[in-house]
Amino acid sequence: MIQDSRTETLKSKILIITLFLTACISIVLFHSTTAYATSGGTIVGAIRWDGQIGDNAVGTLSGVGPEEERAMAPSQWHFRLPFYATEPTTNTDTMSDTTQAIMDQEIAYAKDAGINYWAFDWYGSETGMDKARNLYLSSTHKNDVNWSVILFTHPLSSSDLTWLVAQFQQPNFQKVAGGRPLVYAYNYSSLVDPAQIASLRSQTFAAMGVQPYIVALDYGSSAASSFAAQIGADAVSSYVTSGSNGQSYASLASSEAANWDVYKTTGYKVIPWVTQAWDPRPRIQLTSPTYQYASYSSNSYATPSTPIELAGQLQSAINWNANNASSADANTVLMYAWNEFSEGGYLCPTLIPGGGGINRDYLDAIKNVTSSTVGNGSGVSFITSQTLGSLRNNFTGKVGFRFTTPGSGMTVTALGRYHVNGNSGNHLISLYKDSDKSLVASCSVNASTGAIDSLGFQYCALTGALVLSPSTAYDLVSNETSGGDQWYDDDTSITIGIGTANQSAYLSGSTWGTHNSGAKSYGPVNAKYASTNLALSHTYSSSSNWDGSQTGDKAFDGNTSTNWQAGSGTTFNGQWLQVDFGTNVTFNQATMMEYVDNRTTGYRIEYWNGSSWQVAYTGTTIGTNKTVNFTAVTGSKARLYFTSGMYTPIIFEFQLFNQ
Repeated sequence: MIQDSRTETLKSKILIITLFLTACISIVLFHSTTAYATSGGTIVGAIRWDGQIGDNAVGTLSGVGPEEERAMAPSQWHFRLPFYATEPTTNTDTMSDTTQAIMDQEIAYAKDAGINYWAFDWYGSETGMDKARNLYLSSTHKNDVNWSVILFTHPLSSSDLTWLVAQFQQPNFQKVAGGRPLVYAYNYSSLVDPAQIASLRSQTFAAMGVQPYIVALDYGSSAASSFAAQIGADAVSSYVTSGSNGQSYASLASSEAANWDVYKTTGYKVIPWVTQAWDPRPRIQLTSPTYQYASYSSNSYATPSTPIELAGQLQSAINWNANNASSADANTVLMYAWNEFSEGGYLCPTLIPGGGGINRDYLDAIKNVTSSTVGNGSGVSFITSQTLGSLRNNFTGKVGFRFTTPGSGMTVTALGRYHVNGNSGNHLISLYKDSDKSLVASCSVNASTGAIDSLGFQYCALTGALVLSPSTAYDLVSNETSGGDQWYDDDTSITIGIGTANQSAYLSGSTWGTHNSGAKSYGPVNAKYASTNLALSHTYSSSSNWDGSQTGDKAFDGNTSTNWQAGSGTTFNGQWLQVDFGTNVTFNQATMMEYVDNRTTGYRIEYWNGSSWQVAYTGTTIGTNKTVNFTAVTGSKARLYFTSGMYTPIIFEFQLFNQ
């Protein structure tokens, strides 16, 4: 619950749009029954505010559903409608209720992204707004994603406390810090009752032999510290970081990350919070009548994160836990928000307006972080040699170098940082497009555990090969902290294998700068790139083409701005893209990039053995960037053959490698 004014008006948690599970939903298959943490052990949670209940709410909350549909009805907000909604055609919306099928699909989406638990805003059975929580608890897949609770968003009864203690003992209730149930408390002061927290502690200890891990949520470190003292909390955090006047996400994220350190000064443990977006204008702009469950100032909105920016902020929070382990014993991160659609948090997959399918880019970005592979990765070292300069560690910010890709482009598989003896911290390595300073990739190197290659670099492997545009400038930088690990100044010279090293580069706060020109780097930092894309510069064909600008060759040109699309009216099954090498070629890896709505649900990578097509790899989804590995095969042709999906295939790149 959050109010723009930070006063004690119950934050309206509401939202819903026409609910029914459309036939075009691409189902994520269920598999194992445990919610796993990230490779670094960090547990990732996301806030749920379940106002998506149609007319099921009762009493003072009975208008929640209708208000939410009214807020989301204008077409400018349809891109934030949840995947299970029906896009309105007028200025009103027709609600249908949440179903078990929808909840099961939400669980599948969250699990696939690596979200470990949902933190449910508390609403009792007397409100009708417990419906989603009940559907979650009745799901046969509930163990795939754990749950936690955010108290004092609605009154609690003694029977509610007893029920919660029983839930704490279930395997799907999130535990931290040695098996303690994770419980958040929101500072809506007229509802806060320290005696209830004390009762919850004593009942939990009697039942489980441990006390719950209580986290005080409030805005500003002073308020959070006072609230934590009032209820006897173990840790402090915040529900969300709000913004104003459409400020950039980079500015919001920088302020948010700085506040993790400020909250640490309270002496309490800290759970970093990560905001995906803050934009309650769907509520602000309602008139006749105005939105009745919350109020905001007219300028209370920020530019939402891009998926890459969100991934970077999540990785920063994970790194913060690793670098502040004594203050982060729960080792969890709380994300805003799974389903605050009208307020601005919409990690849950959303509709692409006009029948364009489903957008799950934010979840794919989270997945890139939670499934990140730490290690040297595959590929060729970007830097082939270096002459090291002088050591330093007197700067907080990002340091590295600027380079320009070769005319054929470049496919990056891993990012790296030079290891100096004695280094022990975590370092976020980031790659930015220089022209607009947009973040295109990031991952984290642990200096105390990462393997060191023959040139002295430690790497973090990207989950999918990243295709960089031809003849384009990028900034490759590492996060460094004054007084922390040592690194080399930009009197360091480097030699790179492809492209051009332009000059050393750095980011101080929100200001970018450069220093020494030529092949110079702070750090130094490095990357690995895929060996030659074997599909370049050959003969291409396709089953059909949408038009003359979306032909098969556009999927093999190394340019991520061009694409192939199958012909209008064709069926998905049976469409294909083909490269003819002209001679036998061996390959064991493929990188594919498709349109953002993840329309493919079945495909094969095939090769021609001289007499027939053979299968090298069979897959389901592709997404915006996917790399697959398989046993090496040899053929004179290769093709991407589609077996199922929605609409028609759209592929930006199909690349082949022999790693």
